Amino acid sequence: MVPIFPQFNPADTLSSVGNGPPITVYFQPINTVQAHRIKDAKEAPAGIRDEMQAMVQELRDESRALWKQLEDESRALRKQLEDENRAFRKQLEEEVGARKALEEAMEDLRQMVLIITPLHLRALLDRARKRILVILDFGGTWEDLANHQKTEARLVSHICANVVQLEREVVRFVCSNTNVRRLGNIAAHKATKEDIEKAVKTHVEQVTAKERVLLEQLFDFTFGTIQ
Repeated sequence: MVPIFPQFNPADTLSSVGNGPPITVYFQPINTVQAHRIKDAKEAPAGIRDEMQAMVQELRDESRALWKQLEDESRALRKQLEDENRAFRKQLEEEVGARKALEEAMEDLRQMVLIITPLHLRALLDRARKRILVILDFGGTWEDLANHQKTEARLVSHICANVVQLEREVVRFVCSNTNVRRLGNIAAHKATKEDIEKAVKTHVEQVTAKERVLLEQLFDFTFGTIQ
């Protein structure tokens, strides 16, 4: 039987035994008939069968390793996507919560402005009355002055005759019991000049446009703009 070798190189030679001249032996490759007879590893010679089995095992090992690598990468990618999805949902929930908290804070601030602004306007009326008392050199309270003049009309006329810086309508506004005064309370006396100025410029539904003009004139009178 002709030996079967997996590879053939015409340059391969085999030297003769002893001192004789070298004998060149060409190794023949597997011919078509021989290759056809080797239907599977069982029919192959022992050397080739072992080599084929080793190659098959190597392919199996590489396939398993590649499959495991793909599974690991897929698992890692799936975990990364799940983590990013959880982080995104958490961030979205935090943003929704922050937006809701901001809206609530803005509403609280709006309500506070609606409450504080009338107090500051009330403070303006009170301080305007105090300055009128100083100009009149009246030693008592505003109530004492009102009682002394008997009626609101006489009180207005008395002030207009002695406090020339104010128009009659402004004086009437100071003397009357307006919504601005009714909305105020004791906190009005703690308001600063800046608070009052901001209140004068802030829109409040209870204060009409006409009253706001009068309040602006009172502010100028009370804090020295009008001498």
